[in-house]
Amino acid sequence: MKNIISFILIIVFLGVVGLSVYFIYRTTYSEEQIEISADAEANSPSAFSVVYEGEKIDNKKNYTFCRNDSHRFTIEFAEEKKDYSIKVIPNLRVGFTVNGTAKILDEDSDLTKCFEIDKHADYFVLTLEENENLKTVLSKYYPSENVKISSTYRNSTMSFYRIIITVDGVEGYYIINFGIAEGVSEINILPTEIIF
Repeated sequence: MKNIISFILIIVFLGVVGLSVYFIYRTTYSEEQIEISADAEANSPSAFSVVYEGEKIDNKKNYTFCRNDSHRFTIEFAEEKKDYSIKVIPNLRVGFTVNGTAKILDEDSDLTKCFEIDKHADYFVLTLEENENLKTVLSKYYPSENVKISSTYRNSTMSFYRIIITVDGVEGYYIINFGIAEGVSEINILPTEIIF
């Protein structure tokens, strides 16, 4: 009889521990889209537009940019050129730990310093490093700290980031939601197959 009671208590204990771990994981590693505006298109100003690879940026679209590459964005003004600003913030709420303490980036977290952005009068260039991923970005945000993320996110192409472009004296803004992916490093063409 004592063995049966002990067995039941062990099962209940393991169930409680399992549920606790699950809830801690879900609150620490949540993937929630951060909404800046209910209608992103309504915030696209007519006084300027942002162009990438010949196409006007679509505020509702998620983009994927390759590591170890530079990405040029042109600011096209309807009339006179004005000064503009660039800010990078999280696009998703993702949990991680810093020195063992659970953290979550939110829309108030300014990640601009974590990226190499070269700003010019009417364009800017975003350069992504060869090993750029969420962990390296967070390590720049928390320098000299022990940052840990779920292995699920390490090389994920999810749109973790959002660039916000505003122009002085103009209402509205452009947003570029983006993720980072591995670029094609080599293409071998063989007579019977193509290997990427």
